[in-house]
Parts: sequence; C-alpha cells; structure tokens
Amino acid sequence: MASTYVNDLRLNEMATGDESGNWGNVTNTNLELVAEALSFGTEAITTNADTHTTTVADGATDPGRAIFIKYTGTLDSACTITIAPNTISRLHFIENGTSGSQNIIIKQGTGATVTIPPGDVKVVYLDGAGSGAAVVDAFASLSTVDLKVQDDLTVTDDATIGGTLGVTGILTCTDDIIIGDGKTIGSASDVDAMTIAANGQITLTQTLIGTALDISGDIDIDGTSNLDVVDIDGAVDMASTLTVAGVVDITDTTDASDATGDTGALRTEGGASIAKKLFVGTDLDVDGTANLDVVDIDGAVDMASTLAVTGIVTLTDDLIIGDGKTIGSASDVDAMTIAANGQVTFTQTLIGTALDISGDIDVDGTTNLDVVDIDGAVDMASTLKVDGVVGIGTASGTQPSYFNSFLNVQNNAATSSNASVTITAGSAAFAGLHFGDSDNGRIGQIAYNNSDNSLLLTANNSERMRIDSSGSVGIGTSSPGDYLDEGDNLVIADSGHTGITLASGTSSEGGIFFADGTSGSDRFRGMIRYNHSSNYMEFRTDAGERMRIDSSGNLMVGRTATSVSTADASSFVGATGFFMSVRDGTSTTSHFQFRNNADSGGVSSLVGSISSSSSTTSFNTSSDYRLKENVTYSWDATTRLKQLKPARFNFISDSSNTLLDGFLAHEVSSVVPQAVTGDKDGTYTAQDELDGLGTQGDPNYQMIDHAKLVPLLVKTIQELEARIAALES
Repeated sequence: MASTYVNDLRLNEMATGDESGNWGNVTNTNLELVAEALSFGTEAITTNADTHTTTVADGATDPGRAIFIKYTGTLDSACTITIAPNTISRLHFIENGTSGSQNIIIKQGTGATVTIPPGDVKVVYLDGAGSGAAVVDAFASLSTVDLKVQDDLTVTDDATIGGTLGVTGILTCTDDIIIGDGKTIGSASDVDAMTIAANGQITLTQTLIGTALDISGDIDIDGTSNLDVVDIDGAVDMASTLTVAGVVDITDTTDASDATGDTGALRTEGGASIAKKLFVGTDLDVDGTANLDVVDIDGAVDMASTLAVTGIVTLTDDLIIGDGKTIGSASDVDAMTIAANGQVTFTQTLIGTALDISGDIDVDGTTNLDVVDIDGAVDMASTLKVDGVVGIGTASGTQPSYFNSFLNVQNNAATSSNASVTITAGSAAFAGLHFGDSDNGRIGQIAYNNSDNSLLLTANNSERMRIDSSGSVGIGTSSPGDYLDEGDNLVIADSGHTGITLASGTSSEGGIFFADGTSGSDRFRGMIRYNHSSNYMEFRTDAGERMRIDSSGNLMVGRTATSVSTADASSFVGATGFFMSVRDGTSTTSHFQFRNNADSGGVSSLVGSISSSSSTTSFNTSSDYRLKENVTYSWDATTRLKQLKPARFNFISDSSNTLLDGFLAHEVSSVVPQAVTGDKDGTYTAQDELDGLGTQGDPNYQMIDHAKLVPLLVKTIQELEARIAALES
C-alpha cells in the first residue's frame, strides 16, 4: 500500500511496510514540514495575472504551507488566488504585499471568498469542504476586552462603543455628528452644557459667548441683563411694551444742542405722535421698519455728504448725474462713468441676462458673454472663443438632452429637414474636426484630404482608419488599396495582432453576411454566423447551411447534428478525436481521395482512396498496369524476408505495457525502403518548423506502412510452395 498525503499539512502518511529503510528520512522531512507550517513564506504572482493557484506540495517544502503567507508581484487588476487542494483545513495570516494598488481575493472552492486590499493583512481559515470549500475572515467579528493601538486606527465601517470614547487629541469629523434625542454635549466639568432635543431644539445651560449672532427667524431673549449691541436687519414685532431706561439715541454726536430739553425717554402711546422733536445729528439708519409706508418729501433733499441706502432705490423719473461723474459700489465707486456726450464706460465686467444693441458691437477680450443676439453679419479679424454651447438654428444655445455637445446645429423648419455643418478647405488641403485636451490640442481628429479624396480618423496623434477615394476602408493602414484586388472592401492591418469582434446578446446571433440583393435570401446568400443561444458556428453558401461547429467542438459538413440518421452525404469530425464520413447508397462510393499532380502535366491524378460499399470499407492505392514499367516476376523474396526481424514490444506511452507484434522501422528500411518514412534518429529541421511540421531539434519519429510488406510475404509463400511441391514430387 502506497503512502498518502490526505492530512491538512500534506505530510507523508506511510502505510504498513512502506518506505523500508527510509523511515527515518521521511519522519525527519515530516518534522521539518510541521515546523514550516508554523513559519513565514512568500510567493510571487505572475505580473498582471488575474488568477493564481497556491498548491501545498505533498511531502515537500512549499511556501503555501506556512501559517503566514505574503504574496508579492505587480498587478494591474484584482487577482483571485486559489489555495489547493480544496480538502485542507488551515488557519492563515495572509498579507497582500503586491504592488499596483490591487486587491487579492482568497478562495478554496466555490464557497465564500475573502478580499484583502493592498498592504493589508487578514487572518482567514479554510474549511476544506472539497469542491464547495469556503474561505472565512477569522476576525470578521472580533471580541476583545482591551484593544491597544499604538499608531493610526482606520475603521472603514460602523464602530459601536458601549463605554466612554476618550480622545486626548483633536477629533476631526468629515461628516455629520449625530447624538441621541435629548442627549447632551458638554465639557469634562459640565457634561450637559448643550442639549439637543428630538425636534432639533438646542438648549444651553450656560452663557453663549461669540463675536456675532445671526438669526434668520424669531429671537426670544428672557432676562438678558447686558446686551451691548443688537443689530436687527428685519422687523421687530413686540406683543408688549418696549421700556428703555435710558435715552433712545439715534444719533452719534457730542453736539450739546441735541441734548437740550431731550433728557427723557422717546415714547409713543396709543398712536399719539412723539411730543418731542426727532433730532438727528448725523446718520439716519432705519432697518427693517415694519410700519413706515411712505416718506413724502415735498421739497428738495440737499445732502452735503453721502446718501447710504441699504434697501432698494426706486425712481419714477430720470436719474441724472454730473457730466463725467460715476456710479459704483462702496468698494468700486467708479464702476460706470457717463460722459457729457452720453457715452457709458465700464471699468469691470458687464454681467446681464441679455444685451440688445441696434448698432455696432465692439467686444475686446470678453471672456464671458452668455447670450449675443446679432441680427446682421459678424465680421471678426481674430479668433472667436466660446466657453459655453454654440447654437446654430436654435436660439437657446443649450446642450441637446440626447448627447453632451457644445455645438448644437438644428433645423427647426420641419422634422424631415436636414441639418449639417460644412468645413471647406482648399482643393489640396485638409478639412476636419480636431479633438484635444489642455496638453495636446489635436490628439484626435476626423479629417478629409481634398488632395487624394480620402477620409482619415486619428487617435493619440496617429492615423487609425482611412476611407480612400475608391471606398475601401483601412484600419491600421493608410493604403487599403494595396491589399485588395477590388474596391469597396475592408482591410485591417497591423504589425502585431488584428481582429474584429461582433458582440451580441447571450441569446442572439452575430455574423458576417455576403449579399447580392436587398430582399429575401439574397441579403444573406453567404454567411458566417455564431448562435449564442446554442453556442455553435455555422457556414452557409447559396443561402443554405453547409457546415457547423457545435458547442462541443464537433465539425459537421453537410449536416447540423451529430446523429448519423440525420445526415446524407456528409462528414463529421468529433471533438474527442474521431472522423466520420457518411454517404448514401449501396454502391461503391469514395469517401476520401488522395491526388498528386506530380508527373501529370499539372493535372491532379488519383493516387489513393478510401471507399465503401453497403457493408465494407476499402483502402486503395493506385496499381493500374498503365502506370507501371520494368515489370518482372523473377526475384528472390525469401532471402529478403529472412532479413526482417519481427519483434514483440510495448510503447513507452502505454502505462499498461501491453505487448504488441511488429517491427522497428529502421530495421525494415534497408529491406523494404518504401514501407518506411523518415530517418533513423531524425529531428525536425528549421524548414520543417517554418512549414508547421514540428519544432526544430525535436525528434522526427519514423513510421511504417505494413501493407507494403504484403508483396514480399506473398512472393515468399509462393517460393516456399514451389520448394514444397518439388520435395513432394
């Protein structure tokens, strides 16, 4: 009984009587492998591989046996690593030490897998369940009493803390902080300084200190003893009396005249007018007054200084300023100047929703002009630069919803009308569309060469496709006509690999069709088609299927199924290595013909065939007397036959060592040369490799045709028969 390696460490389990005289060495090796299982191992992944297999060797050293495995190599995509065999149950520390910033995915069978990001280490265990084996993250739910992290701690999912979270440094949050309804935020000495109720209301137990308080809604202040400044932009609505212990001062002056007789409070009751006069020594600031409907000034307002208005100034008549004076903002007082002749000059950008000019418009260096409606011609001496969408035939100038475009050409006259863009160049020049980025302004283009009337498509600054003047399409070549005998063809050329992919649905068909008409079967008179539903390839001529390769790799000519009963005069090549030729009828019919046009004046002559009748098969070679000369019947067969050395042997590739009767080819070649092909100890030559016969230097084995020995056997029997007859007489 042989040794087995079915344990989780793949150690040699010796059977009774096994490893006689070597038991000590096997035991020592097993002990070394047990130590290796507790060690550290590294394994490199082939560069940019998508899959990798780590197979723990039977009874031999292997990095995949180590409890800690580090995978190295460079990846350009995630790599799935299968740990085999799928019957071992192990615990592993696995490190993704690959470069390229790609994940590795650990699997064992068809069960669950574990993904390890680049640079991370995970602890996993293999359940060894065979074909359905799974890999499990051992620390997916880790329970520990105390966890000490000496460096950064990164949590990529939720973290739940049952006790207190103590942070000695700064707590930085890039998203919301949410606390429980009615819970508090505070300091170490005052834990409930701020409470947030379920409705979002915030209650403060201590004084709120800040540089400003901006409230968009109501403000309710109860018992405030010291409110230095309250600046209210909106209305103040009081349900009770406003009592002011001091003077309501709306001035900011030290002029003694304003205080004479005005030492009391400013107060109105019951709609009565103010008894005292309102004296304003400097600015008058009215913010958000809720009941100041109209200020009517019958006379002129003469101001020696600045009029500051925080609201809207509405004029029912003209606004006239001095010649050459300016209109501006507080920070830019001369933004607009109006000269004596009415000319308006702007020192900053003019921003608006529309600009309607009845005369000429002169725009120098304008970087942002949202809409320009020009009824007449536009004559430009320099470049027109548009940062938004150019609309031609449409006033909106917006991007169409069906694609992301910055040039929108529409013909709104009728839905059936055409819309086009024409780019006109010289008769020997290029006209085209260019595509680029900030680093390369024309890295891609569609260009028409008016010199030779060809259309070019380029990508990455190189021509990739051309349609020449005859209609021939070239991909990877600028001269498709050089490859063709006729025009209107497609040529794909490249110094490396070339190919065409036809992608269709999983239950659909994709193919190449050859037509000589536009209706009926003329649309697909010839066809090469792949059926994705049943996964077979079919070939048609004259609108009928002639050949099929099914999903198992069977090749059928003249039939569509592997069953013989469905075939009539057809051929079938099986994917498992057999060939079948089917013909209809009982008369002798040729299945295979072998022809050679040597010595036949260029006309292929029949030199052999395989034929069948109703129940027999014949293997034929040409033997007509009209093909032969120098015919003689007197030659010594017995002497030559005795030179043959029949032997018994088995083929090396036959594991059963079955004995066979036959000859060694090189021992026959000197007796019946025409029965043997090849040379003794021959190898393939460089020319053989070019012809696809074999790799140069590999053995080119001799072969023998036993049928060529039959004439020698027959002639020998005849000679023996003559000798026997002579002895008997």
